Amino acid sequence: GERGLSSLGGMRNLLREAAKEREGARSRSLAGLCFLSAEPTHSELDENRECGRCRIDWGRSGPVCGHCVLEDTLEAHELSLVSFRRAKRIEEFSALATLAPGGDPLLNAHSSRAGGGVQIGDNAGATRNNQGTAFMDDVPATQLLRLLLRCVTQHARTGRPLGPLALLAAEGAADLLLLEAARRELRWARAQWMAHADLLSRLDELNSATLALRLATSAELSAGLSADEARYIVIPSELPAKRAEHAAEREDAERELEAAVGQLRYLKTVAAEQTADTELRTVRRGNFKSVASAAAQSIKGGGGRG
Repeated sequence: GERGLSSLGGMRNLLREAAKEREGARSRSLAGLCFLSAEPTHSELDENRECGRCRIDWGRSGPVCGHCVLEDTLEAHELSLVSFRRAKRIEEFSALATLAPGGDPLLNAHSSRAGGGVQIGDNAGATRNNQGTAFMDDVPATQLLRLLLRCVTQHARTGRPLGPLALLAAEGAADLLLLEAARRELRWARAQWMAHADLLSRLDELNSATLALRLATSAELSAGLSADEARYIVIPSELPAKRAEHAAEREDAERELEAAVGQLRYLKTVAAEQTADTELRTVRRGNFKSVASAAAQSIKGGGGRG
């Protein structure tokens, strides 16, 4: 409060409390990221598939999955480091900014819902809480710290002794370095979170592609099919159309596979030719060196006899 900022000791306590809050948010974020696995379990995939937040665009209404809970944790971590001059969440970025090579992972972690934009992870709901960096600013404690350091710098230029301000300034400069490192760490944390979101989406697509279809029963027809059931349950009257649809998809897939296999064979042939050419050049270079060395020895020997 105002009373706590009436002295340098109160200011130091305020900055320490802010640092303690940041460290707690960081620990929770890292703990959640360490829990992510490159091989998600079936229960994690099922939970994510039915999540009412990140899968809401697919008609799901289940409990919030652990991956979305981790997103809330990362957002709390972000809000301990930065604030936003706008209360409105910024969710729209151009495709150019999203796909810029070597771009900021924090920017690349945000989706674009604008026309012609690119949505990362094929998952509209999963980026609900992400915010842009256009209106990003320091949290009040960091703003106070920067103001203090500017005042100390101006005071030092006068040549007067700093007194207890010197210690506080040194601590503040170290805190600013930690803050910059924490922001960079958060960018990569969001990138890792988004990579895991992509993994879950791809695995869900793979499971959907391998899901066996079956005919609807009389009870299901009378009760009606949900959006999820309609993915793998076929109404008898639609069977001929479904057969034709899947036959066409199979033909397209076979053509794509044949083209990919042909390209792979070509690349293997090119690689083998390059390897053989490199080996031939090595052999020729070795032979040339042997001949040149023998010729040099012969010339040297002939000169000695003359």
